[in-house]
Amino acid sequence: MVTKLKRNVENVLKRKLTSFDLKIIAILAMTINHIGFIFKDIYNPLWWQIMYLTIGKITFPIMAYLLNLGFQKTKSKMRYIIRLGIYALISIIPYHYTISINTDATIYPLNNILFTLIIGLLLITILDKLKPSKMMQVLFLIIASALTFNSDWNIIGVLIIYFFYKDSKIESKTLIIIATTTSIINFIATLDITSFTYLGIILSIPILKNTNDERGYSNNLIKHGFYIYYPLHLSVLFILHLLINR
Repeated sequence: MVTKLKRNVENVLKRKLTSFDLKIIAILAMTINHIGFIFKDIYNPLWWQIMYLTIGKITFPIMAYLLNLGFQKTKSKMRYIIRLGIYALISIIPYHYTISINTDATIYPLNNILFTLIIGLLLITILDKLKPSKMMQVLFLIIASALTFNSDWNIIGVLIIYFFYKDSKIESKTLIIIATTTSIINFIATLDITSFTYLGIILSIPILKNTNDERGYSNNLIKHGFYIYYPLHLSVLFILHLLINR
C-alpha cells in the first residue's frame, strides 16, 4: 500500500506540466494575491502581505509564457489579438473598482494586466512580421514600455513577454536578473520591505522548466476560461468586500 502510494506520488512529480496545468497554477496564485490585496483593510499583517504578494508574482511569468505559446500555435494571430483585447476591455470596470477599494480614488487610474498582455502581444506580432534589426527591436520595446507605463506589471511585463518570444525556454538567469533588479529599484524608491516580493518571480522558474508545451485538457470553456475568470473573480471579490463592510 505504502509502496503503491509512493509510486503514485513519484509519477505525479515526474509528470510534465501542460498548458492547462499552468493556467490552474496561475489562477490560484493570482486569486491568493487578489484576496490578500482586496481584503487588506480587514487583515494585513506583514507576514501575510509578504506571502500573498510573493505568490502573486508567480502569475505573470506563466501568463507571458502561455501568451507566447498561444501566439506560436494559433491559426489566426489577428483573432488572438482581438479576443485578448475584448477581455481586456471587459476587465476595465471590475479591475478599476476592485483595485480602488484600498485607495482614496473612486476609480484607480491603472490599466489591468490584460492590457499589458495585449501590448506585449502586439509587440511580438510586429517583431514576428517585420523581423526588425536589434536597434529597431529596442525602439519597439521602448514604445511598448511607454504604452504600459500606467499598467499592471508595466515595463517588467513587456520585458518578460519579449524574452519569452526570443526564447520560449528563457534562461533562469534572465528572470532572476529581472526579479532582483525590480526588487532593488522598488526598495530604493519606496523603502518598503515588500518590494522584495518581486523575487517571487523566481518561483516560476522551476514550474516553467517542467513544462511539455502540450495543451492538456482543453475545450472552448478552458480556452476562454482564464480570461473569463479574471474579471469574474474580481467582481465576486469586490461584492464580498462590500457585503463584509456593510
